Amino acid sequence: MGLRVKVRDILDATPLASLALALMREATGRDRPLEPFVPARLEPLPARSRVGFWSLVGGVGGSTTAALTAHRATAAGRPTLLLDLDRWAPSVALRAGLDAATVADALLAPGRERELVSRWSATPVLPARPGLHAVLGPRAGDLVTALAAEGEVVVDLGSGADALEPGLLASLTELEVVTGTRAAQINAAFCSVALL
Repeated sequence: MGLRVKVRDILDATPLASLALALMREATGRDRPLEPFVPARLEPLPARSRVGFWSLVGGVGGSTTAALTAHRATAAGRPTLLLDLDRWAPSVALRAGLDAATVADALLAPGRERELVSRWSATPVLPARPGLHAVLGPRAGDLVTALAAEGEVVVDLGSGADALEPGLLASLTELEVVTGTRAAQINAAFCSVALL
């Protein structure tokens, strides 16, 4: 990270940075960046919701959407657990900077799942870990149900067909399909919805 900051400082000090900023101002017609989007009205998820986010392919924003949904619901006053079940790219723990108990630990401790939950700011979170695809099995649906006994759960299912285990899907109250902006991805998502 230090090297990236040094390179950015060097680039910002060059005349190229001034030229790029002038071109950006001309293209957008603005002198300042837009203000960040803040929801006007925060709303918690419906009671006992278990919402899963899944995508056909990775890298389209499924994990980000799941995290934002959990944080938004928590900000509305009802702490919503973020459960990372992404088998191949478990990014929630990396984003949250957590080095704590994971889904694998919770699967090995039936009845003690809530004790293993960490916090990402105000949001309760149970992160995945690399190699989870070798550990996750039929108990995944039971884990979601157990964690939902005390409140709402947002589940990052990850991507691909192997993320759609029948027991896991049966434990959800809602499944959200996340797709990228490419026409092929959108078309594939519409086709997959009928199968889900």
